[in-house]
Amino acid sequence: MVLTFAAATGIYFAHFSDNRPIVSVERVAPAPTDRVLIVSGRTRSELEADLRTAVSGTVATAVAREGARIKADQVLIELDAEPAQLNVREAQAALDSAVVSRQRAQEDFDRARALGTAISQVERTRAAEALAAAKLEVQRLSAALERAKIALSDYRIVAPFSGTLLDRLVEPGEFTQAGSVVLRIADLSHLYAEIEVDEDYSASLQAGQKALIRLAGRDDTLPGRVSLIEPEVNTTTGAVPVRIAFDQIPIAPTGLTAIVNVVTASSEAALTVPRTALVARAGPAVFKLRDGKAVLTPIKIVDWPADRVEVKEGLRAGDLIILNPEKITDGEAVKTTSQSAGKGP
Repeated sequence: MVLTFAAATGIYFAHFSDNRPIVSVERVAPAPTDRVLIVSGRTRSELEADLRTAVSGTVATAVAREGARIKADQVLIELDAEPAQLNVREAQAALDSAVVSRQRAQEDFDRARALGTAISQVERTRAAEALAAAKLEVQRLSAALERAKIALSDYRIVAPFSGTLLDRLVEPGEFTQAGSVVLRIADLSHLYAEIEVDEDYSASLQAGQKALIRLAGRDDTLPGRVSLIEPEVNTTTGAVPVRIAFDQIPIAPTGLTAIVNVVTASSEAALTVPRTALVARAGPAVFKLRDGKAVLTPIKIVDWPADRVEVKEGLRAGDLIILNPEKITDGEAVKTTSQSAGKGP
């Protein structure tokens, strides 16, 4: 009985003295992998404009509301232009008077020329000078009338292109200062998504790369492609503006949030590991499980903003890696609880 008790006690002590940490592992396996860059942006239009008033004045008429379709050269807003209209009338009257004076000067010149030597050379010269002065006055007042008409046109805001009225910021009867934005318009048939890509990843982008776009409020994804990569980095954000063209332009407003997935590279058989398996304190490294022990193994990776990273060197298919490396030390004996196959990022 004593021996049996001693043996049982030894088993009991051995069972409860196993302090090896418990780890989860994954078997590395090659799998098809797409390297995808996920960036949020907003919809924009190639034709988009803020329309401003050239002069100060009171809004007399505003014919269009938000969402209305507008045509190029359509009058959208008119300001009270009574002073400018008065200037046009005064300029026209002055020009009409000058034209009459020119006609009289022409008649006097023609008469003096017809009389020839019957009148003095001084009189003929005076008639010629009067005609020249009358012609110059007509030219001057014609220019003044043109300037008055141009000034009058500043009291009207017309659509520079056909499109949709996005916003109207004034109402009839309101006073607006010169230079104020009163309308925002865009041609929604030229819609695209604009994203900003961190400069660290911008080198992986090329025009023509495929993209999937999801717009806020919609469940479907829309195919597109990288159409333009700006040649200049935004020094404030450290990002590069990138334009994503829709394969088929959707019916959507500008400024809508767009989540864009750009496929920058693909592989038929890549080795990947979860980012959480990386040992941060040792640089790019993981713990491999070998003979029941954690072996710190340096690796080379393609650092990418994704849950999984592609391993270029340091691992082979079939290796077991530890998924929860926190507090594990190199060479430490461990116990495993589960095992799963590798997946693509």
